[in-house]
Amino acid sequence: MKKFIPFLLVMFFGAAALLTGCTEDPPVAEPLPTSTIEGVVYANIDLTNAVNEKAPAGTKIFFRIDAADLVMNPLVGYAYQTLQYETTVGSDGKYMIELPCATHQAVNVTITADDFSAVRQLSATTTDTHYFDAGVLVVGIRNGEKHFQDIMYF
Repeated sequence: MKKFIPFLLVMFFGAAALLTGCTEDPPVAEPLPTSTIEGVVYANIDLTNAVNEKAPAGTKIFFRIDAADLVMNPLVGYAYQTLQYETTVGSDGKYMIELPCATHQAVNVTITADDFSAVRQLSATTTDTHYFDAGVLVVGIRNGEKHFQDIMYF
């Protein structure tokens, strides 16, 4: 029995050391760096003056990024997603968005504004309903940069 008690003590301390040993925390992904794009959205709604009016408040602006551009070593053959973000035009015609980017290379952002229709003033007495389209813009962004990109509807 005297030999059995030290054996139990060694087993107890061994089990305690094993169960209270270091545990590895799960890896935590660091947040991606960001870049800001902002600007004013114009639409020539009144052709009787030489000033472009602001696009209607609430008009959506979409920003698309190929996820492969955010990875330092993209996997060959892997189908990366296209990440899409959106913001809206404010009552002052301005928009602003913060987007993920990379530190190792410029990331191309494709900007597309929602089409809209409005009554366009052609002359003092003539109007028509016009469908406005802003086309597609591409901007390269990098970590910490701020970009100003105005959008013009036609």
